[in-house]
Amino acid sequence: MKLCVVLNGGLQSCCSVYSPKIVHEIVENWTEGMCEVSVIDAKKEAWKPDEMASLAIDCFGEYAYPFIYIDDVLISLGHFPDQGELLAVLLQEKRKSVSKKDIIEAAKKYGFIKEVKDV
Repeated sequence: MKLCVVLNGGLQSCCSVYSPKIVHEIVENWTEGMCEVSVIDAKKEAWKPDEMASLAIDCFGEYAYPFIYIDDVLISLGHFPDQGELLAVLLQEKRKSVSKKDIIEAAKKYGFIKEVKDV
């Protein structure tokens, strides 16, 4: 199983920024060998957003980050899960992917967009 975190320069909290290296160490520690962990800094490394990530970036800008993928399935965006949340998702046999509808509904809910056709 592969877990990939895509950051935009680092993981930002209210008062600090965690480097991709620190995020990698934290996630590896949390997962204890359950999966292969990679962390990509989209500002410094070549990363091509997939369709859902591109839509999220269009809707939310830099607030779309971080993106969390498990085996190339986008499972989270705009939020870094805590250890319990992350482990719970890793242990699920079937994972729910973030959908176009999820992104559009969240963008409307939080006032990033007013109306989009063809959802």
